[in-house]
Amino acid sequence: MASTGWQHPYVNIFKHVKVEKWRRSAKAGDVSSAMDRTLRCPVFSIKGPVPTNSYILVPKSSHQSLGLTGRYFYLLFRPTPGKYFMVHLDVAVEEGQVVRISFSNMFKEFKSTATWLQFPFLCGAAKDSVYEKTSRSARQGLVGPAPDSVRWTCLMIDLCFTLTFYLNRHHAHLKSVKLCANMAVKNMFTSDLLLDPAVTFSEAKLRGLSACRGTGPIPREMSFPVPKGGSWNDFYDHVKFPSDGTKLPFDSIQKPDPEAGRPSDETDEPRSARTSGPVQHRGSPCQPIAASRLLPRNRTSVASSVPELSPSDATEAGVHVYAHPQDALSTHGDSSGDEVFGSSVSLPVASFKESKQQLLPDPILQLSRIIGFGGATTRYALWTKSGEEVVYPCHAIIVAMKILSSEQRFFIGHTDKISALTFNGSTTLLASAQSGSNSVVRLWDYSGGSCLSMFRAHSHSLSCLR
Repeated sequence: MASTGWQHPYVNIFKHVKVEKWRRSAKAGDVSSAMDRTLRCPVFSIKGPVPTNSYILVPKSSHQSLGLTGRYFYLLFRPTPGKYFMVHLDVAVEEGQVVRISFSNMFKEFKSTATWLQFPFLCGAAKDSVYEKTSRSARQGLVGPAPDSVRWTCLMIDLCFTLTFYLNRHHAHLKSVKLCANMAVKNMFTSDLLLDPAVTFSEAKLRGLSACRGTGPIPREMSFPVPKGGSWNDFYDHVKFPSDGTKLPFDSIQKPDPEAGRPSDETDEPRSARTSGPVQHRGSPCQPIAASRLLPRNRTSVASSVPELSPSDATEAGVHVYAHPQDALSTHGDSSGDEVFGSSVSLPVASFKESKQQLLPDPILQLSRIIGFGGATTRYALWTKSGEEVVYPCHAIIVAMKILSSEQRFFIGHTDKISALTFNGSTTLLASAQSGSNSVVRLWDYSGGSCLSMFRAHSHSLSCLR
């Protein structure tokens, strides 16, 4: 399988397919390029009385695939005022299917099948406009044509969450994107990072936001210009899915209302009571994804009431909690070791009241990949007998990487820079030594990754390893 390292930190989709040349992309209907006065850059305009008749399709053929593995899909667009629009994302899943994720302001409610998810999109409007005040006072979100004061929007969709939560499927890669009328589009991109368009690079540096923490500012070529002294949120909308919105329909893509508090428990029914049939089964999959990681950060996983279970249900239902094994070996590339929760009955995610807040998984972060080489010369890089893996140090961690897949696993235990590495003749045992005042030698079971023994090292033992 080809390496996906080139997709980090993000992939500019229009640039990747050279969309303006229309060789790897297709267009139909009224599609044109024009200079946008707000963004001060060229954008694509897609117009048409029937949304499905005017579109931009990437890639051009259904037999081709973008192959983009980024967890988050970002779309920079502006719905046309007074019109409808539609977007289709075809996503390949690990189970061998292709699932279509669609969203539009034409959809009145959420619908789903085994291979198709349809989400209503609630368009936002300029601050203090009539439309915004009406929408804020309404309990039901305003689904329909985009308002006259609709703004440029940065939309983020968590593909992994959407597929796992709604269909019990595992995201593999983004296959294709179809942007249908009516809208203006600046660009779209994928990334494994949760990026905030309202944060500048200087602010991100002060706040310690970086790629190693899985977040950061949006790339400069994807950013929206902000007048000097102005605030990004005063001019543009940032819409995320899963949504922080508090209005019905809940299973919709909508702009969060910062002034709206949590709905009253006395007047609002629990979320599970209002979902449609296909959605009620989404709480039951026993798949590697945690409830705490699915819920938005500003949403509390506490319900006013817990559904009562009959004795028969209580014996069948269960929540399975996964704890990471405390060994010295971790693996990158296989997600089967993540935390698992599941239930054989359809319970809402927010129905478990925690008496003590806890971050899951524990530990909350797990080393996934190391970029760097800590050896002074090439003799610090060792090859296995089969020639399929290379082993090398990076400061106090030993990295074993498969050449074909770039999958990494780590031998962790040293507390200082590794100064020597060596294999036995069959490459089943690995010995390593660290420098410093507390010099130690560790003997590893290479296939299993466990440390078999450890002893204090002297100068002559270190020289023997070298």
